[in-house]
Amino acid sequence: MDDEAFTGLRRLQGILKDKKLDFNVEEFLEKMSMHDLIYPRDKRETMAKNRDNERIDAAFVILLQQDPRPTFKKVKQILSEMKMDNVLKKLEAALRVSKTVFDIILGGSNVERFQESNILGAPEPNGSGFTGCKKQFQKLLKTRNVVACIVLLIAVGTYSMDLREFLVSVLAFVSNAESKGEKILSQKQRIENLKWWNIIRANRLVLRDEYNVDGKELLRNLSDKNVFTPPEEKQIRSKDDPRELYDELFEILFHKDGNKYVSIFLNTLTAIGRQDAREFLLTQAKVTSE
Repeated sequence: MDDEAFTGLRRLQGILKDKKLDFNVEEFLEKMSMHDLIYPRDKRETMAKNRDNERIDAAFVILLQQDPRPTFKKVKQILSEMKMDNVLKKLEAALRVSKTVFDIILGGSNVERFQESNILGAPEPNGSGFTGCKKQFQKLLKTRNVVACIVLLIAVGTYSMDLREFLVSVLAFVSNAESKGEKILSQKQRIENLKWWNIIRANRLVLRDEYNVDGKELLRNLSDKNVFTPPEEKQIRSKDDPRELYDELFEILFHKDGNKYVSIFLNTLTAIGRQDAREFLLTQAKVTSE
């Protein structure tokens, strides 16, 4: 389910950038704020972008750093509140394409049964053109070949999706399918990293108040690993009060890519002699998984 939610967010990012949609980005960001999906500071920075597509990209950088399942659910609720039923239908179609393709690649679906069904429920057009095309890629499907999957997307795109959405799906699929196992494992790892990032976020005050993790020690070690830029480090060090310094450190840290920095943060706890704090986070991760 997390994989599907993560993929859904990625697909939605492309769909919302379609100029034909007349999508109200400002309203979307406002509702993101109401649903606790974006900090006020991030919202202001996102709205300061010059173009709607840049604002959408910035918003999804934030969304993709959060736990995929509840985030995807909230985003779909927002779209429903905005009466964007057309977007939700496009999203559903795009997810069906992704699921069909990856089921075939991984052998998770019955290919023979799939071949006998209508693709995505779309009626087969009159004439022999589509039938001939379908017969050709049906033979390729038996080998679960990447080329066959691309042909499948062509058929789906031609008969049940508009051209732009289809091309987005093809390009996204080719990108994901270049290395079947590695890419999928990489996505699972990203989801796992984001879970850890949320655990750190939720327990940062526990680390400060109960485990007395030293903000200055954290800053020194994280800066040595180039986690913070010189201006960011200067901004954090400008806080004289240790608690304020600690809070500012995490405020800036959580604006960064959790996939990139979660392992660095956990290793830093060990490096500064706070294995106890790291083990506490591990315990929280186990509780979350149960």
